[in-house]
Amino acid sequence: MSRIAAPLALLYVLTVAVALRLVAALTVGDVTELRGDEGYYIRGATSLLAGEGYPGSLRPPGYSAFLAVALAAGGGTLRGVRIVQTLVALVGIAALFELVRGRFGAAAATISASLCALHPTLVSYAHFLWSETLVATLLLVAFWCLDRFDFTHRGGWLVGAGTALGGAALTRDMLLPFVAVVVVWLWTDPAGRRGSRLRRALLVATPVVLLLGPWAARNYLVLGRPLLSTNSWFPIAVGNLIPRDRILGMDHESRAFNRAYSATRGGELERDAFARETALRAIADRQPWWIVRKLVRNTYYLFSTASQLKRFVKERWIAPGHDRLARGVVAVEAVFYVVTLAAGVVALWIVPGGRIKLLVVALILFHWAVYVIANATHRFRLPLLPFFLLYVGPLLATYRRRGHVARWRALGAGACLAAFAAIVATPWMRRLLVVLLALTCVTGTVGCERATSGAEGREPPNVLLVTIDTLRADHLSSYGYARATSPNIDRIAAEGALFETAYAPMSTTGPSHATIFTSRYPLGHGVVRNGIRLTDDISTLPALLAEHGYRTAGFVSSYPVSHGFGFARGFGHFDDDFGGESSLKARRWNQQEVEGEFDRLGTDTVDRAIAWLAIQGDAAPWFVWVHLFDPHAPYGAPPPFGKAFAAPDK
Repeated sequence: MSRIAAPLALLYVLTVAVALRLVAALTVGDVTELRGDEGYYIRGATSLLAGEGYPGSLRPPGYSAFLAVALAAGGGTLRGVRIVQTLVALVGIAALFELVRGRFGAAAATISASLCALHPTLVSYAHFLWSETLVATLLLVAFWCLDRFDFTHRGGWLVGAGTALGGAALTRDMLLPFVAVVVVWLWTDPAGRRGSRLRRALLVATPVVLLLGPWAARNYLVLGRPLLSTNSWFPIAVGNLIPRDRILGMDHESRAFNRAYSATRGGELERDAFARETALRAIADRQPWWIVRKLVRNTYYLFSTASQLKRFVKERWIAPGHDRLARGVVAVEAVFYVVTLAAGVVALWIVPGGRIKLLVVALILFHWAVYVIANATHRFRLPLLPFFLLYVGPLLATYRRRGHVARWRALGAGACLAAFAAIVATPWMRRLLVVLLALTCVTGTVGCERATSGAEGREPPNVLLVTIDTLRADHLSSYGYARATSPNIDRIAAEGALFETAYAPMSTTGPSHATIFTSRYPLGHGVVRNGIRLTDDISTLPALLAEHGYRTAGFVSSYPVSHGFGFARGFGHFDDDFGGESSLKARRWNQQEVEGEFDRLGTDTVDRAIAWLAIQGDAAPWFVWVHLFDPHAPYGAPPPFGKAFAAPDK
């Protein structure tokens, strides 16, 4: 293209980009509700606008500062903020256009920039108030400046690159180590003189220090540490609290950690210390080969076809009246993402791109490594999408094969495509397996009969059911609590099956246990509060087991599940002896009257259960239920447990 055609091509691309982003921001994304971190960033912005400073140090203030400027420029409305963010996204597209044009010409630049302008994921983030759009723009500007320096060797381009990188690190602190990668890239320039290497490093690093220095100094004065964020260990903890028995899927342990993290008393440093302790313990507990499992899991979450727009559609967070439009865009988004990322992977391997291409690959690998170490989600890949599109235009417009593509490049591209195909196909493969399993269960009668006959030859197992009143799952070590509160339960969980998600049907003892023994909701079995008897016409688990040859025994230390309320039915032996006529058993259940008896009830109940088991022998399998009441109010634990988990300074 001629010199006149290149500006016209860029104008065309930017016109398409701004039109799509404004349509998205003012229709599908024109909502007033804030989701997740959007509320955090907006609160920081309004605090800055009010002159009250940035609240806390959980995250660096870069994006909230940008939102404060956008609020001021956009009339104080979220719609105005989205329009300003759309204009900022255009700067990144223009930087990508110039980055490609400088090496491959305007035709290649037009293709790459058009793909960036049309990309549904990049378009949708114009109306999401998260930091990804700003970070992507700053990284593209930094790379354009570095590429210009690679051609001209003028120091001003390095100052521009350092300013953009500093802004990116002030927005997302995990990018600060990438500045060191850039310095190494400059240092290893074969065309550079030794005397100029230090100067180059200083030209890049100085703007970064000037931008980050005041924030680090502020945190040193407030917290005693020159931190960029007090949230550094939280993602590492969440990213390592994944199930030992499967690779994919959110687990109860992570959710329990989130609750415990939020409930940690003290300040931000105390929460960060709790996250660090949890993360290091999780990493140590899950060896060996843990990094391999994390590599598979986090790579999947980073590059799967899941998207934030898809989540918004699923949760019905889209502006009213635009659901159908949003669902159509989600379908287009998935296809567009798969095709362009596959083309980008091939282009990265095949198209020669000079030294700047080494830095592009380093950025992708840097992000990938960080999110393998910490936690990963599809949201975090957004700043990388323009860099995957960078060489697609040159691949389609200017690159011509000379002879044949080097074998190692072809093999590398094929391997990456195969890995990406496996990631994309995973949800469909899982659905296919479910369908095949269902068909097998429906049509495979012979196989089921064989499996049943094989099971009949095995001895039925003994069953021990232990229920504990008012015991919180998020304070058990096996469910993610940082302190070693439950070593015996942890050992059982490690050797057996751990149910990661379980909900009590009601908050009271009697109805919940009636549900356990009948598999019915409280309205189904009739025990809707403590003090109501479970009727004899409803089948119970111990009665069914007794019919099948089990010896059954129950040992309880709580009045709402005693024999008077029907819980002894089906048990050959039922022990609800609370200690004589002056005990819980002899009067209406009142925790204030009997608080002195609670400390010994659990020990006595367990001792009687052990004594019963000791005299049973091996004639038949047994089912034993032990119900403990110890954690219930009053909540002061007896010695020595009362002081075992006190704060260090007490």
